[in-house]
Amino acid sequence: MSGFLTGIVEIVDSDGNRVDTSNTDGDHAPVQLQLGENLTATKTTVGSLTRVTVNAAGGGESVDPFNIQTFEESDTWEKPEDHDYLWARVRVWGAGGGGGGGAHHGTSSVSTGGGGAGAGGAYVEMVFPFIALPSSIAVSVGEGGAGGGAASTDSTGKAGAIGGVSTFGELLSAYGGAGGLGGRNAAVGNDGGSGGGVQEAGVGGTAGANAGGGSLVISANPTQRGIGFEGAGTPTLAPGVNGMSAVYGGGSGGAGSATTAGGKGGISLFGGGGGGGGGGVNSSDVPFDGGDGGLAGARADAATSGFGGAGGTDGDDGGDGSAGGTLRGGAGGGGGGGIGTGQSGAWGGDGGIPAGGGGGGAGARTQGQGQGGDGANGLVIVTCFGTGPTP
Repeated sequence: MSGFLTGIVEIVDSDGNRVDTSNTDGDHAPVQLQLGENLTATKTTVGSLTRVTVNAAGGGESVDPFNIQTFEESDTWEKPEDHDYLWARVRVWGAGGGGGGGAHHGTSSVSTGGGGAGAGGAYVEMVFPFIALPSSIAVSVGEGGAGGGAASTDSTGKAGAIGGVSTFGELLSAYGGAGGLGGRNAAVGNDGGSGGGVQEAGVGGTAGANAGGGSLVISANPTQRGIGFEGAGTPTLAPGVNGMSAVYGGGSGGAGSATTAGGKGGISLFGGGGGGGGGGVNSSDVPFDGGDGGLAGARADAATSGFGGAGGTDGDDGGDGSAGGTLRGGAGGGGGGGIGTGQSGAWGGDGGIPAGGGGGGAGARTQGQGQGGDGANGLVIVTCFGTGPTP
């Protein structure tokens, strides 16, 4: 047979069970099939009974409806050649900044501050027509900023390093979060870094407030959270101030302190969470806990900081931030707990992959302790999908 096959067709499944094709009126819906190379039919008549068998020829190897390439380090994206997809969704995370190292002072009457935390890296995504992309595109994955090293004898801590930018050729970029300020031997705050944005990196922790990376002129307010693609700013300098939240930019790092617990890291809905500030030791030799890192994602209680890696207590290290997987950024690492006389340890926790900021190291009476946590690397994921007419 050739041409068109029309009429009432009864459809059965692989077990021979009838599939209901009736419409809302209870009548069978008419079906028209066009026969050709991959669809043939055979008609058999026995007495008054006529049966038509339709045969669908194999169309070759099946094609995966998705082609997913994940880049945890810099490489080259190769355009799939096995199928003409419709779209390519590209997701890019910048790297998290490193936490600042805590200060050291062996004299119990001197306030010794924890380091400011590193900020989270930004997130950006775009869907491109598959046909418009070239055969290959260079992919750069930002490296997480290193945590600031432990302080030398009776000195301030070392600042954390900024997180690297991740790019998909010249089409997309997500910048890294800034590093936190090293702890100081004074009853002052030690700033966390501001969050990375889509247009530029965050600003490293300083003895003052900073706007988030990529802030527009109308929103370049250090006390303002990231409301779009800019990173979160760091508020007015004070001991233990919490980081600010962001949407696509990175959350800012919590401030370190010698007189209160370290500040909590700011959250980011899609980017990396900021790290928690390091706890320190006051002039009465009383240690304070580190701050919790910032969550990556939404908190049910509408809080804008915390829920990441746990801050260290009683001289313990801060907890590492949890990984974000492929849906969101990683959480910020917790700040190290303050180290009193005779204690040791209390490093800041590392940021969660991708984009989480590192926690600040603890202020310490014991030299060589209190290193800041490392920021997490960035990530790039390219997903090709869709079949049908070319857009």
